[in-house]
Amino acid sequence: RQRIISAAVLLPLFLIVTFVGDPWYSLAITLVAALAYHEFYTIISQGGYAPLRLTGLFFTLLFIANGFLAAHGLGNYTNPILAAAALAPLILLIVRPTQSGSAGNWALTLAGSLYVGWLLSLFVLLRNLPGGLSLVLLAVLSTFACDSAAYLAGRAWGRRKMVPHLSPGKTWEGAIGGFLAAVISATVLSIVFNTSLTSLTVPLGVPQALLLGTLVGILAQLGDLAESLLKRSVLAKDAGGLIPGHGGILDRLDSLLFAV
Repeated sequence: RQRIISAAVLLPLFLIVTFVGDPWYSLAITLVAALAYHEFYTIISQGGYAPLRLTGLFFTLLFIANGFLAAHGLGNYTNPILAAAALAPLILLIVRPTQSGSAGNWALTLAGSLYVGWLLSLFVLLRNLPGGLSLVLLAVLSTFACDSAAYLAGRAWGRRKMVPHLSPGKTWEGAIGGFLAAVISATVLSIVFNTSLTSLTVPLGVPQALLLGTLVGILAQLGDLAESLLKRSVLAKDAGGLIPGHGGILDRLDSLLFAV
């Protein structure tokens, strides 16, 4: 019940802000990035690490801001931001009172800003491409279809464990169901969007939609497993508890971060 209620509230909010577009869309992505980075920092800290929280958050938000600037033709500063994101934590760790675990803390500070900030900035870039509204909807809805079908197929027919050391509930049967759902949904959505039934037009034909559906069907499930890897490494069950029935923001974003 909690999962359904949460989805019934969050999905319309996502659709509204996506339809409205910038600047509200980018502001919403910025808020999501801040919450997601907080969850990343929290679960990593449970493993005994101490990344530079404010530094990682700063670069996370800077990646989103750069995505906005690049999307609107105001400059693309990815290279200097990447250089600064790598160097700044090292410089700050030099003056830290304790040097224990500095290598891991530097790597995790950088990794958090890349995993959350850089990947989430792609949401902004995608939305502002020609046909970006339909592209975002196609990517997100086909990812949701993949996740839901994988869960249902796994419950109904799952027998062969996929990666029990990371996610004991995932099966190969569920993965195949999710993959097929992503391919079918991406293809159907592209056809519907390109008809006169909607005001949306997706700049994709059926062959391209099939290819993107294939990529989503693979990458969305890898994104889910990647977050499971992070959580398992620090013995965390969920990234957070912000979304009742779903866990945290990262628990809902894991597939999308790879697929979008």
